[in-house]
Amino acid sequence: MFYALTFDDGPGPSTGTLLDVLDKAGIKGTFFMLGDNIESPVWASREVARKLVVRALKAGHQVGNHSFSHPGCGVNPETFLDELDRMDTLINSLRQEAGLPADPSILVRLPFGPSAIDSRVEALTRRQRLHTPWTYLFDDWVPRDWNEMVQEMITHVAHHEPQTETAVLLLHDGSSNTSIQGDLDRTHTVLAVSRFLEIAFSKGWESRGIR
Repeated sequence: MFYALTFDDGPGPSTGTLLDVLDKAGIKGTFFMLGDNIESPVWASREVARKLVVRALKAGHQVGNHSFSHPGCGVNPETFLDELDRMDTLINSLRQEAGLPADPSILVRLPFGPSAIDSRVEALTRRQRLHTPWTYLFDDWVPRDWNEMVQEMITHVAHHEPQTETAVLLLHDGSSNTSIQGDLDRTHTVLAVSRFLEIAFSKGWESRGIR
């Protein structure tokens, strides 16, 4: 069985602890980060947020483009392209800080995912870029029982079809609501990921990147 751990809306106050868990397990994740949570975080200084991203990059995790401000499907295409470009530039500047070359094909995940009528999909098509999907979404942007999350993760990976494909798990290490500091805690996600990795290792499941 193959799985990939992906995280949206970071960085946040739980990102560092989550990186500790992943690094201890030797697992690489993909973090679709928000520009606002790097450049104007409400939970820490800009310097702290940037250092977290650089740490993730140095450790070999992927950092993807989740836009700057988390716009929905009705945003003006030009506005979204501006956000996309601005976030690409920010990620590559942080890659430079991490001693890494620029990434010419940064992964993109649309906030909320694509809709039937979606100006952002049109914008991506113009740039010949694709939305990075998931196979299971966890409602962990609100506090929930982490043991239940673990069971959902195990069940999904075990039954993902076809079994030769990768189960892409979408979790959250931050929040798109950058104005509410109390909305940022993701302790339940960290605990669930930690326990899931223990079980996945015992079952011989393999972590894969998503590109």
